[in-house]
Amino acid sequence: MINLLPPQYKKELRQGEKWRTILNLEIFLFTFLIALSLILLSVKINVGGLSRSQQILTESERKVIKLETERAQKLGFQNLDERVEAINLNLSKINSFYQKNPNLTQIFQDLGKILPPNSYLTNFSYQKDGFQITLSGFCPDRESLFQLKRNFESQENFKDIHFPSSNWLSPNNFYLSFKINESL
Repeated sequence: MINLLPPQYKKELRQGEKWRTILNLEIFLFTFLIALSLILLSVKINVGGLSRSQQILTESERKVIKLETERAQKLGFQNLDERVEAINLNLSKINSFYQKNPNLTQIFQDLGKILPPNSYLTNFSYQKDGFQITLSGFCPDRESLFQLKRNFESQENFKDIHFPSSNWLSPNNFYLSFKINESL
């Protein structure tokens, strides 16, 4: 399209376009600032509410602690001593229970070190009475089976190792039973 307007009118039209562009940018900037201030205001209100709720929770916890302290003082320290003795008794019972039972985690770690390469267990049985363990598994050859027997015999944590002679007839599958030292 050919513009046949005189140069002065063309100049005024361009200047009008610039003013409209500036006006649009100012409106956009003003709208952006209003939106930003509203967002910041909502964040301030939210943070203030969270702060107030935390303050209320803190005050309620202080009141609970104060009431518990007052109640403990009213009941006297005798009741507190009885509670401490009961807790100590329970802890000693738990401690004696753990001392009477062997550490099976340590036993599994020892078994992992004892087994020769390419050998694995197919059955594990633990009898609490007498601390007896029965194993069965697979060894690829007689040399691995002999190595397994030597490894078990060299362990200090295991005693009364029963390695039946039937293992030598069928070297791929083995059967083994032993007892755990009670100090473990």
